[in-house]
Amino acid sequence: MHDLDTLLALQLAVAWAGESDRLGWWRTTLLDPDTGLDVLDYDLGLHTPHWAAFQVARLAACQADRTARVQHAEPDQLCSLFHWGFTVDEQLEDRLRELKRESQPPQTALPLLAELTSQDWDPERTTQALAALGSPQVRKTPTGRRIQPGPTPRDTALALAAALVPLTPGQYPLVFSVGLPA
Repeated sequence: MHDLDTLLALQLAVAWAGESDRLGWWRTTLLDPDTGLDVLDYDLGLHTPHWAAFQVARLAACQADRTARVQHAEPDQLCSLFHWGFTVDEQLEDRLRELKRESQPPQTALPLLAELTSQDWDPERTTQALAALGSPQVRKTPTGRRIQPGPTPRDTALALAAALVPLTPGQYPLVFSVGLPA
């Protein structure tokens, strides 16, 4: 469960950072308190507006990741922050549903998410927080940034997130390793 929570927190944090009003990697602004969260919280009356906003941003991130991966000759063999293979991806969906049912705010349920996100967007703070996760060796390829997988899935997840640095506004930098975790 701990590894799933780490991976989910990393996915949600990157989904938050990649929104249009921050890095512009995908066209969502649901996690902005003045736009998306305002609509979800007040206009729709959802009980879990923050979870819903993070979930939609994560879906947008997954789609951007999928679009970037298909540029590779074997996209399904790549492990990226948003693609871990059917089994792990399904476990992440189940864990997200479970956390939403517990009715805790996302940053309370996932402390790493709180460390990586803030109310106000600060690209330098996000860069520092991601860089603090590790310093993987990155090899640039035509497809994106390739890293060596870590000894554990958690280590690989941290390396994938850390390798997003330097952050490139406007274009999602696919970070991947070859081979899905066991």
